[in-house]
This record gives sequence, C-alpha cells and structure tokens, in this order.
Amino acid sequence: MQNKEIIEKIKKLYNKGLTQKQVGEKLNINQSKVSYLMKKYNIKPRNSVWSQEEEEYLQRRYGKTTLKRIAKKLGRSENAIEIKASRLGLSSALEATGELTAAEIAKVFKIDAHVVVDKWIKNKALKAQYKAVRCKRKFWRIKTEDFWKWAKDNKEIINFSKLERNILGKEPSWVDLERKKDFKEKPKRQHQFWNELEDRRLKNMWKSNLSLKEIAERLNRSCSSIRHRSKRLGLVPTRKVNIPWKKEEIETLINMKEKGALDREIAWELGRSTGNISWKRKELIKQGKLNWQYRREA
Repeated sequence: MQNKEIIEKIKKLYNKGLTQKQVGEKLNINQSKVSYLMKKYNIKPRNSVWSQEEEEYLQRRYGKTTLKRIAKKLGRSENAIEIKASRLGLSSALEATGELTAAEIAKVFKIDAHVVVDKWIKNKALKAQYKAVRCKRKFWRIKTEDFWKWAKDNKEIINFSKLERNILGKEPSWVDLERKKDFKEKPKRQHQFWNELEDRRLKNMWKSNLSLKEIAERLNRSCSSIRHRSKRLGLVPTRKVNIPWKKEEIETLINMKEKGALDREIAWELGRSTGNISWKRKELIKQGKLNWQYRREA
C-alpha cells in the first residue's frame, strides 16, 4: 500500500472519530507508524469540535437507543460517542434516563434479578421496556413512577422492610407504613424445607463471595439457616485467614481512632474489613492501649 493511499485512509478513519490504535488495527499497521504519519502530514480530525445541536441530540438519545444508531446519525465513531458522553456526565446511560433496571430494583429489595424479570415483569405485569443501553446490549428499564403505581397494587408480594428509606427517590406516603408492617409481619423463613432452586441460588451466591448476612437477606432466611445448609451442601468457607496485626497498623488504628475516624475509614486505610477493625479496637480498649468511648456512628 502506497503512502499516499495510506494517508487518505488514515484521514478518512480519523475523521470518523477512531483513535490512532483503532486506525492502525483497521489498516494492519502499528500505532507508532500511524502517529508518525499523522504528525508528518498534519492530519487532524475535521469533526473534533461538537456543535451545540450534536451535544443536545446526544443528551436526548444516550441510553435510549444504541450507540451504533447515534454514531451513524452524528457521523462519528461509537468510541467518540462514549468519550463525549463521559465528558458530558452521561457516563452512566441508566442515570441519564432516570429509569431503573431490573437489576437495580432487585438490589434495593435484596432479591435476585430473575424475581423482578420473571415474576414481577412477566407474570405480574410490572410496566417495563426492553431497551438498549450500550451497543446491542439491552436491559429491562422501569420508570420510577410506573414502579410505585404497580407496587401499590402488589404489596403482598413485596417485602418493603428490605427497602432503604428514599433510596429510589421520594417515596409515596403509603410506603413507610408498609415498611413498618413488613418488619413485623414478614419474618425470616426459619424451619422451612430447602428446595432445589434455593440450593442452586445458595451455591451461586456462595461462589460470588457474598457475606453470610447478604446471602441470608437475599434468600429471606436467617444466618444460622444459611450456615447449616452450606455445611450440608459441603460448601467450603471462602473467607481469608486473619492476617496478624503489625505494630504500624496498630499505631495507625489508635491515631486515627483518637482523631475521630470511623471504623470503615480505618478499614479502607489499612486494607482490612470493618469487622476486623471493630474487633481490634475493642481488644485495644480492654488492654488499656486505646482511650476511646463508644459512639453510635463508629
């Protein structure tokens, strides 16, 4: 391939918004040569500056249609669209639309996403749309107002005690009443037989390194029930062995605690779990090495 032909191809691809690396891959030449030729022949992308109309179009459509369609409409590469979206604060297409995914709803109610999709959307008619977010990948998307309207008519299948207050934005007035009611009326499932589906879910969650408490919440069972069942299924605990404390770590814990740091902040600093920090703090207090009084937020 002659240099003149290569240069024309580089110009054409670069004007579409491709990076030097992507141009090199398309033309089967290394990135360093692409960079050299671009500098030598002063090749610059003609469409590097976005117009106000283009930005407004991107803000309207990002997250509602595929990147491929947006790229075609604006005459730019999918990579250029993603970079611009990130600069405009649209790095999360889901946040840009103000809609929820099935996975997000499952997370706040501490249940599996398949419950939201198979039972709530498909069987109980929760209004949702299967939309593209990035490229060809699609997600179930639910408008917040549609969810609350549906939830009001389907209270009996939802455990509102799992829902953190206002995590989905401002809640309807009836939600807090249901939350309090469910705290009393929907206890953990104890002394109930395990079925095959629950065993499968337990095994999958166990592999995901979720804590005992998180698994218990998702399966709506007590921690002791999860512990006994995991032993019966031969599931080996995946937690790491406690690492001995170094002198420097103990000094850091004492200094940070005396300055008012929270356990979770010390955990982040030392790379240990919050539970491990809490245990060590109590031990140091008993030994008289830490002069600190309990605070609710610690």
